[in-house]
Amino acid sequence: MNPNCAEAWLARAYVNCFACRNDAAIEALQHVTRLSPLDPFGHLVKFAFALAHLQSARYQQAIEWADRALIQKPGFTNAMIVRTAACGHLERRDEAREWVGRIREIAPQLTVSSIRDFLSGFFVPEALAYQVDGLAKAGLPRE
Repeated sequence: MNPNCAEAWLARAYVNCFACRNDAAIEALQHVTRLSPLDPFGHLVKFAFALAHLQSARYQQAIEWADRALIQKPGFTNAMIVRTAACGHLERRDEAREWVGRIREIAPQLTVSSIRDFLSGFFVPEALAYQVDGLAKAGLPRE
């Protein structure tokens, strides 16, 4: 109802990410950035950019956007997960292990299975596979 509502555009971006419509997500995120360039919740925008790039197999860009989210909100586990998955896909084994360690420090209970089970309620299987497969390649325990 309000075409200038940054939160609505961000919600649109997330819905598109969940459905693996990554170009549409990025388009919505660019609109969010124009509407609210200094948003205090900008880490959520940066994370969504990282997620859309991960799901588009643009792994280096996913890492760059995840890093931006982590600069704004250190310890943001979701951004760490996307960053780690991207490192796994890029076969950066040492870097991936380092990020797996960081994730396990914050949330030692997280495994590939627990993340898959939780996220399957949000993501279509195609989108979910980018995260799960990348985390497995990165060395996050499966169970």
